[in-house]
Amino acid sequence: MRCIFCKQESSTSITVEHIIPESLGNKEYVLSPGIVCDRCNNYFSRKVELPFLEHHGIKILRFQEQLVNKKNNLPALPSILSIGAVVNCQPHFGKQNSIKFPGMTDEQEERLKSKNTLMITTEGFSDKTPLPEGNIVSRFLAKIALEAYVYLVARNNNEINEIVDYPELDLLRNHARKGTTPNWPYSIRYIYDTDARWKTPDGGNTQILHELDFLYTDNHELYCIFVLLGIEFVINMVGPGIDGYSEWLKQHDNICPLSYGHRGEMREKRFLCMINPRR
Repeated sequence: MRCIFCKQESSTSITVEHIIPESLGNKEYVLSPGIVCDRCNNYFSRKVELPFLEHHGIKILRFQEQLVNKKNNLPALPSILSIGAVVNCQPHFGKQNSIKFPGMTDEQEERLKSKNTLMITTEGFSDKTPLPEGNIVSRFLAKIALEAYVYLVARNNNEINEIVDYPELDLLRNHARKGTTPNWPYSIRYIYDTDARWKTPDGGNTQILHELDFLYTDNHELYCIFVLLGIEFVINMVGPGIDGYSEWLKQHDNICPLSYGHRGEMREKRFLCMINPRR
């Protein structure tokens, strides 16, 4: 077996690869050890996923929707003490829910908690909240796109190795792993409210955490469409250009290819993760 990014032998790798980071609520969509080698897996976690997850706008989104990391921590956000000082606080959901203050000792934390009232404040997440830009986004999307493509298309190691050798995907894999393309355009827009609710087949309703699928255009372009709590991210997998998607939107009344029916009913998607299901 060879890694789908660096193309090196990866049969001895032992870590699974989360296509969408765990800190965005993904527990289901993972690649078996070796599809992404341990070295690339570790690199993506530190250099590609972390800058996206630590962007202020994404941290607010994760905080509001309580999307914890592997240690059950929410992102640390500025909070106001009763004395007027601002500190970073980080809620932790474990056996005993608690508030942590990154950079402080246990003694400093206890002294602060005993003498102050803490108010955690975040502005409502909206189209005015700054979102990450540039290569932080395009490399993150490139990584997700190639991994999701392998997850959905390849049924065995032979087919995975065929994808490793696809020259059409070399630009994408090298941009994800090495950032070799200085400017890889992508599309980003809000397509529904973060707290929107959708009807389920059993008569209930649910909030959508994330969804993902692919779009093949008449121009033989392949686009990966990733929606995170109503924010649509799109990247062209065969080259650094987004004009084909913009043209597709014009021809289809700007409706997202993953769009719901007119009555707010969910359609089947390749990747779909729901949160807070309600009857």
